[in-house]
Amino acid sequence: MSSNGGGNGPQGDGRAADAARAVVPVDWRAANMRGMQLSGLNLQHADFRGADMRGVNFTRSDLSYADFRGAQIQGANFQLASLYGAKLQGVEAEHADFRNCDLRNANLGGAYLSGAVLEPRPPTPGEIGQAKAEQLPQVQKQAGQNNGQQPADQQAAKQTPSQIGRSKDAPQKSGQQQNSQSQHQKNGFRR
Repeated sequence: MSSNGGGNGPQGDGRAADAARAVVPVDWRAANMRGMQLSGLNLQHADFRGADMRGVNFTRSDLSYADFRGAQIQGANFQLASLYGAKLQGVEAEHADFRNCDLRNANLGGAYLSGAVLEPRPPTPGEIGQAKAEQLPQVQKQAGQNNGQQPADQQAAKQTPSQIGRSKDAPQKSGQQQNSQSQHQKNGFRR
């Protein structure tokens, strides 16, 4: 017997304790894991294919690249967990809670998500900085395409009051209308 008082974890077989220290992927294929508390664990690349994981608590766990294909995860809690790149094809995830969960690059093809809570996770400051850095070449390219010309909004700011009402797209007056107007102006609007 172990020092934790009879058994080595929720199922008595030491899987949860091994998962907490996992350096290599953990194999939980077709395991009965109903209601287990697996919050805050490093379960990267774990194999949960076909497992019964109804009601499991994965809050704050790192499940990056884990394989859940065909698993039953109804009512499971994935709040604040990372499922980055996870394989979730064909999972039964009714009423599962994915609030603030990282689902980037996860594959949910054929997943049954009726009643599941899928609120987006706000980006971290590091992700915001990374996104800005990734957009910089695109912004520089767009700036180069202007060939030194100012953007339209800056050009509009430099227009004189008489130019503001006119635009390239505005319909031009016909020659007859222009001549008629200039004739009226010469004659002091006399008819």
